[in-house]
Amino acid sequence: FRVTSYNGDAREYAYKVVKSEIESDGDVELKTTEEVASFAATKTTVVKGNLIIGSDAEEAEKITDISALASLKEVTGNIVIRNSYNGADLTGLDNIVSAGGLQLGSVDVASKATELHMISMKALETLSGDISVYNDQVTYVLFEKLATIEGSVMFNASSLQSFEFPVLTTVGQDLNIQGLNEENKAAGTIASLELSELTSVGGGLSVNNLAKLTSMSFLKLKETGGLDFHTVPVMLETINLPEIETVNGRIIMEANMEAP
Repeated sequence: FRVTSYNGDAREYAYKVVKSEIESDGDVELKTTEEVASFAATKTTVVKGNLIIGSDAEEAEKITDISALASLKEVTGNIVIRNSYNGADLTGLDNIVSAGGLQLGSVDVASKATELHMISMKALETLSGDISVYNDQVTYVLFEKLATIEGSVMFNASSLQSFEFPVLTTVGQDLNIQGLNEENKAAGTIASLELSELTSVGGGLSVNNLAKLTSMSFLKLKETGGLDFHTVPVMLETINLPEIETVNGRIIMEANMEAP
């Protein structure tokens, strides 16, 4: 705006309005489409707790769209995707920069989110906890800005075709990638697995039961708590670890699996 003084001098002033973050204290549980819309209307940017989407109840309403949650920038707890989520991807969580963790199913009960084929959060840079994904439908995994995971990474995805963490440098605990299906047999169609920027895995690095895998490449990995490739295809041609310096545990490599 312009201010004109008594003597006729004029001066221009500009105000920059910076909107404060809108915080929600405690867990947020969104079991229905209506609850998603109501929460989205608050324009909340920070959830100080867990964000739980959907329900595991058998008669739960299907949620197909969470794009309205695009205001979210941070979740201090876990992002938990329940069985009634019926979207094909996680569009709506694309602006979250940091989170405590991401959970989809568990080692005891796999996720039954039957339409979720793509796991991706475009803006995510840091996780203070774990990624835990147990789901037979997940096909593509992409975290293009995620550089640090302080906890563990566990993927058991029997439909896996692509697994991309292009800037991931550090995993604080275990990194485990599996392809076991409901019949407890190796599956997945991914042929090449590469984590080109990964330098450190605090726990063990495990890659097993991916039926079509022909190459693994960890070009910058220097230290890990162990290497466990105990069930890999006979046709596996390459395990590339050119910079490895320290393995603080066991090294297991056994090509003992015929491709189905």
